[in-house]
Amino acid sequence: MDEAVVRVTLVQGSRAKTLREIAPYDEAICWQEYQVDKILLGELRDRPARIRVAHWTVLHGKELPAVGALNQQVELRIRPFRHFPGLESVASSDDLEVTAEEIPLFVDVAPLQAGMANEWSRWDYGGTFSNQMRQYWKLRGQLEGVVLGNSHAAKDIAPHLLKWGQNESIPAVLNLGAAGSNVNLQCLLAEKYVATLPKIRTVIWVMSLRSFNQQMASGRKERDFLASSAYAHDSLHPEEFAISAENWRLVPAQEAKPPSEGFVDAWGWESRSTSHVPAEAAPFAEYLAANVNHPEFTFDEKSWMVFERTVRALAAKGIKVALVAPPFHPTFAGREVADPDGTTNAGALQTVQRLEKLAADCEGVSFRDFNLAGKNDFVSAEFYDLDHLAARGAERFTQMLADWIGQH
Repeated sequence: MDEAVVRVTLVQGSRAKTLREIAPYDEAICWQEYQVDKILLGELRDRPARIRVAHWTVLHGKELPAVGALNQQVELRIRPFRHFPGLESVASSDDLEVTAEEIPLFVDVAPLQAGMANEWSRWDYGGTFSNQMRQYWKLRGQLEGVVLGNSHAAKDIAPHLLKWGQNESIPAVLNLGAAGSNVNLQCLLAEKYVATLPKIRTVIWVMSLRSFNQQMASGRKERDFLASSAYAHDSLHPEEFAISAENWRLVPAQEAKPPSEGFVDAWGWESRSTSHVPAEAAPFAEYLAANVNHPEFTFDEKSWMVFERTVRALAAKGIKVALVAPPFHPTFAGREVADPDGTTNAGALQTVQRLEKLAADCEGVSFRDFNLAGKNDFVSAEFYDLDHLAARGAERFTQMLADWIGQH
């Protein structure tokens, strides 16, 4: 069975998570249980009396309305949950009662098939990362530095604090850290969007300890980006990359400020002012138990080859590449894992050693480990969660980074 259209009645529901609650990520699903009233199109194996359906409540960085109310009858277009590999890793809400019987699981595919609204399809790069890409096109002709990486880059570095000319008033450094991105997507951004900037001279590449953990590899964000309407537009219009820096009108920070508050600032950084990490011992222990994965690590040689080739290509163009391992919560010092993703200490050490060797072997490339196996001097209150910094920590980390880059 592939796809079916069913008429159903909602009998149990979960509270949907908001975009802010799932930050720094930009997708969420919510589980609902329905009584099956009629199969309108297609088939349902074994014709179940009840089904559970995952509805997208946040998709591509936009919150979607609830499908229906309790006891209300609705029509859904659904596909089996097993047809969506990787969806189990998306933030989800599941307040449904545990049952002895096995209830079939499906996904509401209508939002996926509806596409994006025409007025912003040009800027749809597959999620809240679209906000940073919009900033990229506003500032492209004046950017001298770019931050790359996943959510650790997006949350941990505040580019307005980096000392690049008039950067504080006229953005010259942009945070292009793409939450949830794999190394392949980061390398694509480096090659297609960063290396072609007319004034680029420095790339700060934040390397999470999980970056080369094959056990945590996910290509969903890469596939979303490649399938997006905005990437299709860019591929069809290569002439838009041919910008002369001499003819570029400098865009000040006030003018570059995004129209929607709360996602990114003019430099592409999204900050979080408060910490979610409990201060008391007992709640903190529960928080750890709920948010730290079991140890699992296999070094991804294929991703490393793509990454190393990209770094060397940037350096060959005369672009300085600063590779950075960001700080993680100090609770990981002395634990059996190096981060909440379950990266083993041996895997983290292997990653750091590979980055050190690349920096030693390639002129124009430098590396610094700011994590130090969890023995850094960042305190719990400076973290948004166990592996992302809150605004206070990110600002201090950025100042440390600026001092280090200034010495190279």
